[in-house]
Amino acid sequence: MIFVGLGFRKAVTTKSFENLFRQVFNLTELPDPIKALATLDTKALNPALQEFAAAKKVTLIPVSLENLQRQITPTQSPAAQAAYGLGSIAEAATLAAAGDGSSLTSRRLVSNDKMATCAFAKGSFK
Repeated sequence: MIFVGLGFRKAVTTKSFENLFRQVFNLTELPDPIKALATLDTKALNPALQEFAAAKKVTLIPVSLENLQRQITPTQSPAAQAAYGLGSIAEAATLAAAGDGSSLTSRRLVSNDKMATCAFAKGSFK
């Protein structure tokens, strides 16, 4: 199963998320269907994210900061480090949601408007 981790700014729009998904599907064909979207629990109630998840009919998984901070991410964003003490919300969220033994399936992507990032992981969490 594929899990999508999302990081984003407060002013994000559904168009930002749509752009990320277009980028992904232009780059590669996903080996499995998308199981869920995941992000930091305090960001999960963002209206644009809620609207996007509902439109895609995908479960949204809120992940605690403590759980995100346990994940090892290849990206080390200075902004994420300063604000949350972790390298990438998108990468950490997807790894946390996908469960033990999960792995990233692509590099982190950034929306054209620079408002959102996403990362994909393959995992077996149910």
